[in-house]
Amino acid sequence: MDHIQSQQLYQLIASFTGKVFREHFGKGPESVVVSISHKFTTIYLRNFLINSERVLLEQNHESIIRQIRDQIMQRVVPEITSYLKLVLGLEPEKLYYDWDFGSKNGMLVAIFPEVIGVTEPQPKDYPGKSETERELMRISGRVQKEPLEVSSYEINPRTLLILRRGVLGELEKELIRLNCGELLRDVKRRLEKGYITGSSQMSSALGRTIADCFMEWDDELDQSITVILTNSPR
Repeated sequence: MDHIQSQQLYQLIASFTGKVFREHFGKGPESVVVSISHKFTTIYLRNFLINSERVLLEQNHESIIRQIRDQIMQRVVPEITSYLKLVLGLEPEKLYYDWDFGSKNGMLVAIFPEVIGVTEPQPKDYPGKSETERELMRISGRVQKEPLEVSSYEINPRTLLILRRGVLGELEKELIRLNCGELLRDVKRRLEKGYITGSSQMSSALGRTIADCFMEWDDELDQSITVILTNSPR
């Protein structure tokens, strides 16, 4: 598939995503940016915040917004998953999402069972890869536990996707068993995002500053998914 065809495919996915969000939330994102590389599709939602959520944010009720969005996303995720299968010819294994209410942006990540053959293969390495993975290992250990494995991928020149496997310690597993998983995620998300966006080591390794960060955990697979968006290279 050539560059023009790839861009048309990205636009189809972006348009469908915007339509689904408008139908279910009553308002869609200002823009949607789609990228496909390796086994991943990222869907970046810019400026997505409805008026009622704005009021809740002003009252420091971010957790309530997350709970409401989780309920709506139960209907959104199957529709987007089915559409990705239709246009890419490959069914996603999982679709994750996260929000940054400060920037009003969001991120969806679809993980596929094999490399998606609609774009030119991306190189496995990128400048600063080993340093970035070491820093993420250090940050994980600072919050709770170093993962057993870290692998990272450059989705496009400004987007990195990181998988960390074996991330749950015994304390976390027990909190999840006691139905405290959501509270655990909220705390870890706040801490890890703060450490990542404030990491001078990571910015130095990548040669660019970090603009946005999204993450989600999969307790069943004992892994976390992190997407880092950077500013333009210096």
